Amino acid sequence: MKTRITLSQLEFSCLIGVLDPERINPQRILVDVSLELDGQSAALADRLEQTWDYDRLTEQIAFILQTGHFYLLESAAHVLARWALIPPINDENRPQVDKVVIRL
Repeated sequence: MKTRITLSQLEFSCLIGVLDPERINPQRILVDVSLELDGQSAALADRLEQTWDYDRLTEQIAFILQTGHFYLLESAAHVLARWALIPPINDENRPQVDKVVIRL
């Protein structure tokens, strides 16, 4: 059974754009992210440790956007999508994301 987790209207500051003023002045960016995954084990156990923690997800998106310097919205969305699709490492209990939709 697939589960979709969607966070909408997350607001961050980001260096994004091709013009000189855009390269030195952070701009406000709104992000919607939707993750599709198998959330059955987390739902049955009712345990946060078995799924994506929304606060950690938001912190990771903020880190990527605030430390990256992007010319295009497409580039920022691509980096966020690739990050979300990375398989969990050994000490992570979160499920693998099967599909991600990023809207900036």
